[in-house]
Amino acid sequence: MLLRVPAITPLGRPALTLPRSSADHVLEVEQLTISFPAGKSRTTAVRDVSFSVSPGEILGMAGESGSGKSLTALAVMGLLPAPPARITGRIRFDGTDLLRLPERARQALRGDELGMVFQEPMSALDPVFTVGHQLVECLLAHRSTSRRAAREAAIEMLEAVGIPLPEQRFGEYPHQLSGGMRQRVMIAIALICRPRLLIADEPTTAVDVTIQAQILELLRDLTRQHGTAVLFITHDLGVVAELCDRMVTLYAGETVESGPVADVLRAPRHPYTSRLLQAIPRIEARHAELKAIPGRVPPPDAQPPGCAFHPRCDHAADACRENRPELLPIADARSVRCARAAELTLPGVAR
Repeated sequence: MLLRVPAITPLGRPALTLPRSSADHVLEVEQLTISFPAGKSRTTAVRDVSFSVSPGEILGMAGESGSGKSLTALAVMGLLPAPPARITGRIRFDGTDLLRLPERARQALRGDELGMVFQEPMSALDPVFTVGHQLVECLLAHRSTSRRAAREAAIEMLEAVGIPLPEQRFGEYPHQLSGGMRQRVMIAIALICRPRLLIADEPTTAVDVTIQAQILELLRDLTRQHGTAVLFITHDLGVVAELCDRMVTLYAGETVESGPVADVLRAPRHPYTSRLLQAIPRIEARHAELKAIPGRVPPPDAQPPGCAFHPRCDHAADACRENRPELLPIADARSVRCARAAELTLPGVAR
């Protein structure tokens, strides 16, 4: 089934609008740092993360669990309570720093200009309301429209994301749907107001490969038809290769590599990105041993000295254990955080 994004043009925009920026980017994140209380001190979970997303572009953010991907997304959406979280840096949406906006203004943007597909739909959907009620309420909160028109748009959106019998599903509760359909309902809620920026936090984790392909096609259509900017968070570099234009690799709350997807996957410059690629199962390598990365991502309160990846890195030298490397630009709009990047030739994959 080919998914499509319905046109919801009859529904009016809300009164609150931000001044449009002449910049090329919908979202610009600069030196984002997130810390939390830890006894009498603070622990930094995300450190100096910077990236941008342009209209019609899909930026992939990859890394293992604990790398800071979801924390970054929640900070962009304004969903981290502060305090206890302390968020510094800049998060610009259309040139406006979201961190300086009052909470009421940020709340008006969420669900309208900014949409998010959360990682676990059963936790994100309200179990005491039908899925149709949750879609309609999102429209009524951000559009000047009647409840009848909102209901029609909600049913159309359920059909657009590939849910069979959308009028029947409109009146059902989240627990009555399968995991894949709940995920599609989450996508429908995120898209119902046609946001300018969509953050998708591992939206294909709970679905089978057929539904995954449909969801990815829906996101491609969204960027092609409406110029929506998409931040796609995943641990699956195969999905990044298929869907994204550029990518950012996070490790232990830091950006370790970024650049165009084709270039990064063909010739990664950071050992962590290369090891992630080697860990992908390959059909042609039958009966071969999977190349897992030893160890685990260090928690924020137990970061090793020097490069955070050096305890798991096959190429670590004394300098890696002593000094924290900087994120430095390299050729072809790429950057890498590795002291040995210039001397290493790391295996990648053909895209």
